[in-house]
Amino acid sequence: MKKIFLLIVFTLLVNSGCLKTRAQMKNPTDYSKSPVQGQVNAVAPEQSYALDEIKSELIQLNGRMGDIERKQILGEQQIDGKQSLNQKVSDLDNRVVAIEQTQMNILAALNKLKLSVKKTDPVSLFHQGRVAYKKKQYNDAIQALSQYLGTKDGKHIQDATYIRAHSYFSVKKFKKAIIDYSKFPEKFTRSRHLPSSLLYIGLSFEKLGMKDDARAFYQELLQKFPKSTEAKQARSKIK
Repeated sequence: MKKIFLLIVFTLLVNSGCLKTRAQMKNPTDYSKSPVQGQVNAVAPEQSYALDEIKSELIQLNGRMGDIERKQILGEQQIDGKQSLNQKVSDLDNRVVAIEQTQMNILAALNKLKLSVKKTDPVSLFHQGRVAYKKKQYNDAIQALSQYLGTKDGKHIQDATYIRAHSYFSVKKFKKAIIDYSKFPEKFTRSRHLPSSLLYIGLSFEKLGMKDDARAFYQELLQKFPKSTEAKQARSKIK
């Protein structure tokens, strides 16, 4: 639109410079000396004034068109900004939904875990460990008995500790076996498993290459339970 308007103004200006009176057209050689020349000269200031007005209008028009262009650019930026903000809000909503879903999954898993723990009776854990030990499934026995010993049930605590100690010994985890066996001379001093525990503490130390420590427990066994079957094994080890 701007280019068309300038073209129209340019055409008017060119045509105004080429206008001639009828007298000038009849006598082209003398038109400069015609009486009409004074009229043309008198009109010239008016044409100049009109030209100045046109220039002023053009400047104003250019300014308005510049303002319009700037407003269009700002409007597009505002639209882009709104679209970007809407996209960020949408992304945040999606993240919130994902977090809530994850929380629901975690809560559901915890509820299942609580239910499974409640359904597992401590006594049944002890029996599972003992059965696994008899089947020589020592790792399963260790797992079940460890779960049982983690409960507050104390009915089978000595038997569970003793069987787990034997399970550790069977899978060659001698240090852990010593820890379980040592609970009998330290804590369960009247247990029927005490003679066997003293013997296996000595055997475990011997497996670890600590023969002097093993001998000390063999001798303790002979002193406390000289007539036991475990004492016979201890004598053979000392000799």
